[in-house]
Amino acid sequence: MGDDSAVIGIAAISATFIWEFVTSLDFEWSFLRRRKMFTWPIAIYFAGRYFTLITVCLELVQLGDQSTYQFELADTARRFDCRNSSLRDVCSIVGAYEFFSYGSDALATANLAIRMMALWSLSWWIVAPMLLGMVGHWGIVIWNTASFSRSGQADEQILPMLLYSVAFDAVVFFLTMYKLWRTVATIGRNQLSSRLTQDGFFWILAILAINLSIMFVRFDSPTIGIFPAAVVSSMLSGRLVRRVSNFRASGPGTPALYLMTEDTSVYQPANTRHLDLGGATTVASPDADPESARSTTDMLQYGRGY
Repeated sequence: MGDDSAVIGIAAISATFIWEFVTSLDFEWSFLRRRKMFTWPIAIYFAGRYFTLITVCLELVQLGDQSTYQFELADTARRFDCRNSSLRDVCSIVGAYEFFSYGSDALATANLAIRMMALWSLSWWIVAPMLLGMVGHWGIVIWNTASFSRSGQADEQILPMLLYSVAFDAVVFFLTMYKLWRTVATIGRNQLSSRLTQDGFFWILAILAINLSIMFVRFDSPTIGIFPAAVVSSMLSGRLVRRVSNFRASGPGTPALYLMTEDTSVYQPANTRHLDLGGATTVASPDADPESARSTTDMLQYGRGY
């Protein structure tokens, strides 16, 4: 890929993200208007969203600064001498870019991992290894940032990051599909389980395609790095979060959903026979089955908004 093609590709990805960001601002607005309840998984979603926005802005700053861009093209290894006073501003921008771009990729995976953990009712034997996996992901983010500060080498840990992301996403995907398969075998298929299954297949195929292409396709220009993987992963992850948050179907036979409510800081099952998924308050019937209300049917809904 030539230098001009690389710039066009980066600009196209940036424009796509900005368009996606602006057209989905109503999601933020629904929280500001308190139409949706803020829950802790949403904090991960917003962190990933704004990490990616900062990443795109920093990438555009680098492309807009011709001296920085020409310096990057002149050094195919993307190594910066940060001890040089004339490059301190460049190093500050690239160092921040390294942290936020790698962090965006880690947060995109965390969004889907949290959804998978909810499907497993936050079981400790699922949550514990997933948390360790997330810590490992962030370990690579910090390692890469520290490596740049020490050596001036940009994207030094790009291969470990991409391999780790693919492996972690694959684990999340298979655990999600296995739990959904068990649920469908027990209670039958419904609209929410179908949506989660479709989302899971779409996510893993897209992530494998973008990460493997970066790992195995050699770019002539060194300016791209992890940028496409981080931005595309964040866009897809955010869209899947919003798809679940807007789920409103509760027809006959719909199973209990795990809800994050004002009354509890953990997921709890709720009986959808007496639940308005749009967020309105409902009153349970006196003859409601207590066992049904305590059912641990493994479907997911993050409060009114996730």
